[in-house]
Amino acid sequence: MTPNPDIGWQFGQMVGDNRKTIRCKFCGKVITGGITRLKQYIAHVTGNVEICHKAHKEISSMLRKHLQDSKTSRSSMQRKKQIALDSITQNTRVSESGSSGGDDIEDIENRELQKAIKEGRKTRVIEEQMRNRYGQGFSGSSSGLDPDSGPYNQSMINTIAEAGTGIKGPKGRQIGDLKRMCTSGDWEADNNTSKRRKEAENIASIIMDGRFWKRAHDICAAIEPLVKVLKLVDQDQKPTMSIIYEAMDRAKMEIKDNTRDWQSYWDIIDN
Repeated sequence: MTPNPDIGWQFGQMVGDNRKTIRCKFCGKVITGGITRLKQYIAHVTGNVEICHKAHKEISSMLRKHLQDSKTSRSSMQRKKQIALDSITQNTRVSESGSSGGDDIEDIENRELQKAIKEGRKTRVIEEQMRNRYGQGFSGSSSGLDPDSGPYNQSMINTIAEAGTGIKGPKGRQIGDLKRMCTSGDWEADNNTSKRRKEAENIASIIMDGRFWKRAHDICAAIEPLVKVLKLVDQDQKPTMSIIYEAMDRAKMEIKDNTRDWQSYWDIIDN
């Protein structure tokens, strides 16, 4: 069993239990330094003295492109992290310079509530777009784990896959903000027409229902491992079937560990 689904493991075999020592499947030479060093060896990367003379030209070319793409992706990720860090630092400085230090708990809660209300207004346009895409979403499906409706429709899965891994359910503080928003005067004032009042009541009933949030947490916990598999399969260089099966097995075990109704999810995956 290979340590991870890196494409390089298709061309090398780990020696013993040391993942830093790998035998090239083309020439049999043992390479030290890990899977990246093996890929450089097979790809004939400039600057590495040793190269594999038995590797097919197509494989060498493919691995060179793979290494270059990985390098570009890492550089892009580092830039994004730095931008995010700079933004956080700047916001922290602004927050510190504008704080009086004498705020009481009620003032803080009021500010958080106003922030939640503003965010709720911003989401109305997005909500309309999502309604067209998701249909009834969570609130319109009573069929449990039916993969052809509700949160399991293909459009929602595609959208979540585009977002990538790391999907997390809302935190308790965020849920509390939403609940306070639904009971605020601004919420009532913004939904004072007969049509909007009915929609607001439906939304509030969902937000105030603890069972909804438990279900949302379970769904996020079940979808995230599957998104990892989707992104693995969607690579330019397609993984082997053995790697895909191994990834699916890992996803199923992660779902079992993190969800209550794991058997229902397994039934959907296996069928």
